Amino acid sequence: MVAGKEPTCGMVSAGGMECRAGSCRHGGKGPLCAGPEDLDRWQAWPTGPDWHSCWPGSPRHCGPTACYSMSEPAIHIQDLTVRYGRALPAVLSGLNISIWPGERVALVGLNGSGKTTLLLSLVGLLGFDGRIRILGVELARSTTWQVRAKVGLLFNPPEDQLLLPRVIDDVAFGPMARGTPRQQAYQTARSCLEQLEIGHLADLSIHTLSHGQRQLVALAGILACQPQVLLLDEPSAGLDPVGRRRLQAILKGLDATMLIATHDLDLAEGLCTRAILLEAGKVAHDGQISYVRQLWQI
Repeated sequence: MVAGKEPTCGMVSAGGMECRAGSCRHGGKGPLCAGPEDLDRWQAWPTGPDWHSCWPGSPRHCGPTACYSMSEPAIHIQDLTVRYGRALPAVLSGLNISIWPGERVALVGLNGSGKTTLLLSLVGLLGFDGRIRILGVELARSTTWQVRAKVGLLFNPPEDQLLLPRVIDDVAFGPMARGTPRQQAYQTARSCLEQLEIGHLADLSIHTLSHGQRQLVALAGILACQPQVLLLDEPSAGLDPVGRRRLQAILKGLDATMLIATHDLDLAEGLCTRAILLEAGKVAHDGQISYVRQLWQI
């Protein structure tokens, strides 16, 4: 079992930081684990190659960044098995998947097939057996922070990663956590909100937003960190038709490698060139999206 996690409240910010159980301001029970005053505290901490060593509970050293060749997969999964308890049946069993740089791949399957479990495993939020390699970095307990620095994960529901009460503060949080100066971080945050056409929400409270708006704010927070790999869990959930088309256009314009868990086959066909179908925790199909539509008769 590798890449296990210490007890946390379950919150992970766009900056890739987990909130440690018992030490966060919501005690592991609410959607907000920091206040605006915390931005200054994190901003004052050292930055640079070992910025992650300043976070409470993080490893003191993650090792040098591995050399990454574009000739190898951006995401490489070998014989991946995940259980939520050693005595329980495997949720994922013997997965072997390679996703190449720049690919946009749909991850589809019925509820309970293991889609979310796979995404969480790829950033070290779940322990697993097997091997995971992201952008040249072998995922292990000691390298989790290196991987999270390169990967953006959109949770479903988005409330699981919205940490600050005001929209603009939440979107700026990730870049500031990585050492970006405050003014530049807020400029980046506003740019990302405008890119998603939700700039008018910048000064509003997260609590006043609809589910679809929160989804876009969470995505803005991820994009503000400029990840090389995007893991998106039901990104179109709660979006109206206009919002869904906008999301598709924005994601198409990004250079990042993407693995998108979705039930929305229209989004998958408009955005992805390939679909991985999970059934009972195993890969049942890896290829054309049209096969899945025929299989499901939709």
